[in-house]
Amino acid sequence: MEVLKEMTQETGGVVVEEVVQLTKSFTDTDDVPVLQSQLNALELSMRSGTNSINYQDQVGLQHDFGIEVSASAEIETLLAEGAEFIYMLYTFRSVARAVPMPSDPNLPNKQELNMKTFEVLQPQIAKIRRLMEFQEKGIAVIERCMKSLVTPEARARVVPDGYYDAITKVIDLLQKLDNLKDMKASLMTDFARYNRVLQALRADLPNGDQLAQEKHRLQLFLSNFQYPKSLIFQNLRDVLKKIPGHEDVLIEMLQQNVDFLENERYLTPDEKYRLIRSLPHLMLLIDGDTGDAAGGKSASARSTSVFKDKRIKLGPLQTIFKHYPIVPEYGDMSMEMLVILRRAPHWDSAMEKQWGSEPDKKVVARYSLLTHWPAIKAKHFEFLSRFSKTTTELATYKFLKGLSATKYAKFVSELVTDGFKLLQSWTCLVLEAYHWKLTHPKSPEELERLGAKDPAATGPYEAAIKYNYSPRERGVLVDVISMIKSLASELASAEAAVAPYVRLHIHHELQQFAMGELLPPLHRAHKRNRAIIDPLLKLRRLVADWGPDAAEPADDYVKYSRQDGRVEAKHPVRVVGPSPTQLQLMRTMVRSMYDPRNQLKVGMFSKKDLEKEDLLLMETFYNDSLAFQYLLNYADTLRANSDLADLWYREFYLELSRQIQFPIELSLPWILTEHIIRHQAESMPLVEDILYTMDAYNDAAHRALYVLNQRYLYDEIEAELNLVFDQLVFLIADYTYSHHKDNAAARALDEPYVDRLRQSRKAQKKLVDPPARRLGVPLAQRRVQLLGRVIDLNILISQHVNAKLYKDVEFCLKKFEASDLSTIIDYERALAVVELTRDSLAEHLELDPFDVIVAEVDEAVGPAAIAGRALMHVLGSLVTDVVPNFSYNAHTP
Repeated sequence: MEVLKEMTQETGGVVVEEVVQLTKSFTDTDDVPVLQSQLNALELSMRSGTNSINYQDQVGLQHDFGIEVSASAEIETLLAEGAEFIYMLYTFRSVARAVPMPSDPNLPNKQELNMKTFEVLQPQIAKIRRLMEFQEKGIAVIERCMKSLVTPEARARVVPDGYYDAITKVIDLLQKLDNLKDMKASLMTDFARYNRVLQALRADLPNGDQLAQEKHRLQLFLSNFQYPKSLIFQNLRDVLKKIPGHEDVLIEMLQQNVDFLENERYLTPDEKYRLIRSLPHLMLLIDGDTGDAAGGKSASARSTSVFKDKRIKLGPLQTIFKHYPIVPEYGDMSMEMLVILRRAPHWDSAMEKQWGSEPDKKVVARYSLLTHWPAIKAKHFEFLSRFSKTTTELATYKFLKGLSATKYAKFVSELVTDGFKLLQSWTCLVLEAYHWKLTHPKSPEELERLGAKDPAATGPYEAAIKYNYSPRERGVLVDVISMIKSLASELASAEAAVAPYVRLHIHHELQQFAMGELLPPLHRAHKRNRAIIDPLLKLRRLVADWGPDAAEPADDYVKYSRQDGRVEAKHPVRVVGPSPTQLQLMRTMVRSMYDPRNQLKVGMFSKKDLEKEDLLLMETFYNDSLAFQYLLNYADTLRANSDLADLWYREFYLELSRQIQFPIELSLPWILTEHIIRHQAESMPLVEDILYTMDAYNDAAHRALYVLNQRYLYDEIEAELNLVFDQLVFLIADYTYSHHKDNAAARALDEPYVDRLRQSRKAQKKLVDPPARRLGVPLAQRRVQLLGRVIDLNILISQHVNAKLYKDVEFCLKKFEASDLSTIIDYERALAVVELTRDSLAEHLELDPFDVIVAEVDEAVGPAAIAGRALMHVLGSLVTDVVPNFSYNAHTP
């Protein structure tokens, strides 16, 4: 109480509790429309997006997939390491180009210069060496996995789809590294300079001989005479061709990936494109003769043609190849599907058309956002209506943890999943359209027609970005980006509200499946004495939550009767999801039970063990549980499905053009931002989309710092954004001021003249009735978040508009001073127009009073000011012009 009294005295007699309650009534949000996706300085998530303990908890769970899970854990570690090499290669820039080459061979300090150059290049060569060692490690892991999968014991059982998916990820990782290595000429540039310096210093270095041997290995890795291109993938193919039966495993992986694509068993753009990219590479690994990698066939070698093997259904594959001729690889790198497939030994040029070598009009239209724009708008409006209603309900009603809330929790979870799917599909459409433009730049003839200064000297990136988008396409792209970012913002702001419902739903669904849905198949397996009862019980015990004081009932499935129907599980209500290992193992076990491949094998159980309705139950749960991992990784899923950083990155084209950086005029985010200001059409008002478009810079900066871990990329993004934002503020202020001044001038016109203009041509009607522009929303933004900075856009625009008001008043005054006294009426009317403009803008901006502006320009302020410029000009005109020239008697008043 003594402390409370002291605090009360310090606050001037106000009770501390009242102060706390008073501060709670304040809010830090502005009552203006939100034009930017939610950006938080501190990001929180329901759980980590990865298995942080690397499946080590699987030893405490009952299952039959220990070998596969351990292999998957090893692969996950490999993938995390490989991702760092992808980032390293994509952002790799030559150091040797920046190191000067000594031209005089007789320099006295040449040896010292060589030593300094050697020290500078060593870290670059170390990166190349680690990459070489990693690709060998990755190939060895796939070789080891393949050898374990071709054994008779492994072929007698169903391989978990997660295991096949993990191997697919490694193959996709290796092909990415391969393409990046071939693309980066900077690697050879640095290595060539290192080689030259090493030859000069070899005798002076203590480990010179060892470095020379290592240099030879690096030389073969960077420029192999046998495989000049795609060395990593060819090495993988050589290794696999020595393993008998490897094509059987690869065919199963190929079939699984096609099945995943057809049934859309993915929820992020990267997963979708990884499945698509894997198809031509798996086909290339399957095709050929066993033993042909070593340069000749063995006596027991057999030939496999991926185009004639009866186990491979070519129809679905050809459909996918025709549907996706161009696929995003990484950043601004694209992959042409048919280019990979043409490397197959059994490829025939006569098959070109069957695999989509000539995309038809439907395919070209599918890669255009103009085709999908109306549907995206309709879905965006419909989903936001439903989601806004739901978020209002969540804010109104308190969350109650109980079984009665499970139905509503399911509705909320399915709604969020629908939002994730919409974001994923829209982001994919944007990326596909972007990469289609990159791979189909304008020809020199088209560039000349579009007004390019020098079509022959126009670079590929400029031809693909600056001249490849029509004004209509730019407007549609801006609108689609705004819909992606606005939906992502709504989902992000609702995470705290939906999180309890999501976890409640997932826990209930798992318990309902384990305690309720599995009772009928358990009862039949027990009654018929089938072997499947053990896997079913393991599946049940994997996730069943009987409560702290309860144990698993030993005979509930024995007492079950078909007349009982569907059993509603009674379980403790918890707001918690399963661990990543639990969820992965559960889905793996469910898949193994209903997988059609299992019915063709005599393994764990036979077809008679499960009835048709049981198989349908397993498949339904497997499909429904796909979204669980994404819902639990809410923040990571949301970022992955709304990440548009690729629109800024251009490392591939920088390497291709041998440039340090492109000018701002070739930056797609800036091109779109400028289009909003300068070329917005009346039918497509896009002013509100400015900040959504600039979110591409936030995405690019986040990737530079937290994914690529490259500070210099962030510095480049920041430098461009500073320039872009300065120009943006100038353009908004200029456009806003011009628009309001046109309106003010139109209102100041005489009525008879206005009527005559309205009856004249359409071009003159715009002078009287300027088209409406929704500029109030961007002008009201006071909390624009860019690269972690909070910027008051309103005050910046106010400063620019204030300067324009002063400039216009100055212009009016100078014009009046340069004319005779008869123009005083024009001066008055011009000032009236500027005043009307100021009053109109004052509704949105903080501007100086018009009297103050006029007084300051007129220089009629200050203690020494006797009269302003206007008054002095009037007096001077009277004395020197009016009185001498227009008075009949100059001597008398």
